[in-house]
Amino acid sequence: MAGMKVHLVFGPQTRVVPVRVAGGRINEAIISKQIKPGERLLGVIGHRQGDLTPAMANRILQGRVDIKFAAAPELAISEMIDIPGMPGKRIMVGEVTRKFFGEVMEGYEIKGHNAGELRAILTDPAQENKPLTYVSLLDAREFAARISNSTGRKFRVQTEDEWLAARGKLTGDNWTWTETKYSDSSFVLRRLGDDYRGSHDPERRYLNRAVRLVEDK
Repeated sequence: MAGMKVHLVFGPQTRVVPVRVAGGRINEAIISKQIKPGERLLGVIGHRQGDLTPAMANRILQGRVDIKFAAAPELAISEMIDIPGMPGKRIMVGEVTRKFFGEVMEGYEIKGHNAGELRAILTDPAQENKPLTYVSLLDAREFAARISNSTGRKFRVQTEDEWLAARGKLTGDNWTWTETKYSDSSFVLRRLGDDYRGSHDPERRYLNRAVRLVEDK
């Protein structure tokens, strides 16, 4: 079955993308394949005869006619706090959970080092509300990029300085990635309750490697 034809409308520079989906159901995976950096989903317009121009799409969206508005799922962003001494920056209190990561990364191709271990966790219902481990820095960067695209906000992986500034207010028991370089080919990982600075190559996945993001306001 070819599926129902609908139009995704992205902005702020109105852009219309026709897609075919089973039952007209739009999910994060479909949106993430079509959205461009800096855009957000303005709405989803059902099947129409002929081409749908940006101007016509704007009129439909403003009038709420023939529209399933804002089909992008509302992401439950993890609790965030202001980073002490760093105005305009907020950091996730806890480590990203398996459920949150899975919602954002639907359709993500997991490959490379220890890919099987990460896939196993993501398909295990018992892990849903636990911090996600076996995450590489490359996975974490893609996760941040997808949340940013979906929300129009600016998320990224924490730096070591940001982690240190907020350290006393954070929770978790895993090593979390930072964007701070340890060497030419590796990046720093930090763990609460441990003064040791870990490091690994950005593509490596291990049992107690997790992710925490920062938002720039």
